[in-house]
Amino acid sequence: MINVSIVILAFAFTLIAAQNITCYNNPNGPENGNEALITQENCTFCGLQQQLEGTKVILTNRTCCETCAVYSVPDQGRRVCCTVPLCNYNYSTALDGQLGERYLQRNI
Repeated sequence: MINVSIVILAFAFTLIAAQNITCYNNPNGPENGNEALITQENCTFCGLQQQLEGTKVILTNRTCCETCAVYSVPDQGRRVCCTVPLCNYNYSTALDGQLGERYLQRNI
């Protein structure tokens, strides 16, 4: 029964992820976004990747991608993948964008 539930959840996530969304797509952009952010349509995932020195963000990349792998290495870097339009504005909205549009809309 557990295996069936896992397969159903994986299928549901695949359907969600297969949607085409609009994301910010900026290499080395500002940490928390600004008016110069460029958008790209037809993305499967929006990604926000930050390079850290200690707790300070020194580089922020926003991406439009077909696949996305999440990671977090303390004091070095992190990547968040989300599936809500323009969810990769900043780290907080990217985290909320993993949960779905109703969570993101409350926090923008």
